[in-house]
Amino acid sequence: MNALDIILIAAVAGLAALAVMKLVRNKKQGRGTCGCGCANCPTKCNKG
Repeated sequence: MNALDIILIAAVAGLAALAVMKLVRNKKQGRGTCGCGCANCPTKCNKG
């Protein structure tokens, strides 16, 4: 494994971590993962 591989793996892992953090933050704020909010969600994503 060379330095470029390590840098690319770290970048992909960092982006994945940021995506997960955003999903968690949205969930805590009551927004769904679809981006439209859960108030009028036909699948009732805010229940459960």
